[in-house]
Amino acid sequence: MSLFQALVLALLQGVTELFPVSSLGHTVILPSLLHWNVNQADPTFLAFVVLLHVGTAIALVIYFWRDWLAIVRAVLRSVIAGQLQGTTDERLGWRLILATIPVGVVGTLLQKQVQALFASPRAAAVFLIRIPPGSTSGVGRVSNSSGFPGWLSTTVNPFGTAWPS
Repeated sequence: MSLFQALVLALLQGVTELFPVSSLGHTVILPSLLHWNVNQADPTFLAFVVLLHVGTAIALVIYFWRDWLAIVRAVLRSVIAGQLQGTTDERLGWRLILATIPVGVVGTLLQKQVQALFASPRAAAVFLIRIPPGSTSGVGRVSNSSGFPGWLSTTVNPFGTAWPS
């Protein structure tokens, strides 16, 4: 993969991550559509895509640091108190934690199968058709300190976080 191709995929990832579309699906499909010579079955491609998502996650944590700080504080307060207080930040924090557990288990158990599946532009296209834009649902906040609507910054698709958007 050339530097230009990597930059185009990184830009695509960054632009599509906040919208209810699959940035992963588009990252898999674009090289095929543009007839780039990218071996998506190569383990380095999956590592590259994961790093794109990590970079986006880091950027979002930095941008929404006040929101993340409030969520972490609320979860820690509930752990220290030994009971849930019922605040919006606390509920969102616990939902994020609980939604991450099954994805981690499935990712660990089915790593090779998932890697093979995401290496196929045809399979990614099928997922994009079967999971239409707008099928995501908000998990928490109505708004946040950035002014973005909550559903835009914290979306979870019908399959939890198993299909990163």
